[in-house]
Amino acid sequence: MSLPPVKRKEPSPPAVERPAVEIAIEHDNRSEITFDATNGDTDTMFADRVAQAVLSRWERLAKSGKPVVRGNKKVEWTVLAGIVLVRGYGVLDVDALDVTCVALGTGLKCLSHSQMPADGSAVIDCHAEVMARRCFQRYLYREVERAAQGQSTVLRRNKTQSGSLDTPTMVLASKDISFHLYVSQAPCGDASTEALARIQSEESRAAFQRGKRRRVGGLTEQDSQSELISGPISSSSKLGCGEEPSARRGRHDFGQVGVLRTKPGRLDSEPTICMSCSDKLARWHILGLQGSLLARFLPPIRLQTLVVGELFDAVALRRALVKRVQSIEVDDWLRDSGYNAEHAVEFLHTRESFAWSQMGVKKRHADLAPLPSGNGMDKAEVLAKGRKQGATRNSSGEFPANTRSSISKQRLYATFLAVQRAMHGTR
Repeated sequence: MSLPPVKRKEPSPPAVERPAVEIAIEHDNRSEITFDATNGDTDTMFADRVAQAVLSRWERLAKSGKPVVRGNKKVEWTVLAGIVLVRGYGVLDVDALDVTCVALGTGLKCLSHSQMPADGSAVIDCHAEVMARRCFQRYLYREVERAAQGQSTVLRRNKTQSGSLDTPTMVLASKDISFHLYVSQAPCGDASTEALARIQSEESRAAFQRGKRRRVGGLTEQDSQSELISGPISSSSKLGCGEEPSARRGRHDFGQVGVLRTKPGRLDSEPTICMSCSDKLARWHILGLQGSLLARFLPPIRLQTLVVGELFDAVALRRALVKRVQSIEVDDWLRDSGYNAEHAVEFLHTRESFAWSQMGVKKRHADLAPLPSGNGMDKAEVLAKGRKQGATRNSSGEFPANTRSSISKQRLYATFLAVQRAMHGTR
């Protein structure tokens, strides 16, 4: 990574109130089951600071929704993701940066076709990156409201607003504000296929084979042979620039790279319409994290860096999130609306480890080391099957409104309407 030109350090601004963090944890997100620290280069130190901001926020959370050690000695694991606001990115002194985690999420699962509500009342995709991004959207809505009242230090009114609905109402309050994503392991899909192939154990291979046999219909025996991860992936398997990508189911045909994939990876599970996190991050890379509704108020908010813990592969990350979309031809009107496949995002590896990751749990179990207890006081919204934990149907067989997550599409849309009315009346 090449950091921006070194800037002179200026006097620190007056202390400001820290924004509240948005946190969501999927209760059903858990499965059972080194790095040389002497390198003190700026990139690694910055990656570690971003990771530390998310990990420290995680440690402050209460136990509810976190992985546990069960009575059968099986230890649960999960994936953690968080979005971090950095002030002063580009200053050589990494310790002088103002680094704050503003959104955090964990999760591994998503709802199948049969579980999907048609009204957007449940969170369909509960993978950590998606949960963190939705929490970030709630954070942005709150900052838009604060900025309208002149109270935000992150956003301010757009002084050049023309009055057109296409002109963002708000812009970042300062040019030195940037956002960065930490993920405890490489995103599922194209960004991690090769790394997973390199580390797959015989036990994992056998489990995948059993899942393939249990699956009813779908693949032929000839097709299914390519599902197994067996050795290195041939470069000849990569799609050509002019070849049309097609979506593949989870781990099916793992030899192909640069292709779209759906969740989940297990073939014995019911299919979903959720695209992999690699595919979603590629979309956010060119369109921004804010989404279409927040684009009414904000310009595209893009990531400056993606910090990854386990399964880090810079080449695969760049292919999955950047190169796959750079060759797509788009009309001028789309570029004018904020589409940008040329945005420079850096991919960094952190030395910080997440204790509840799959590898972290295995290592500590082997070393008989205690896992963090998570006795913090911060609260999080804990979800199970896309709704607040403990949600039950009423006498009519429906889920009550109070079971909906604050990051469900339905609740996020309600938030948008409320902010829209507050800022623009009924327009």
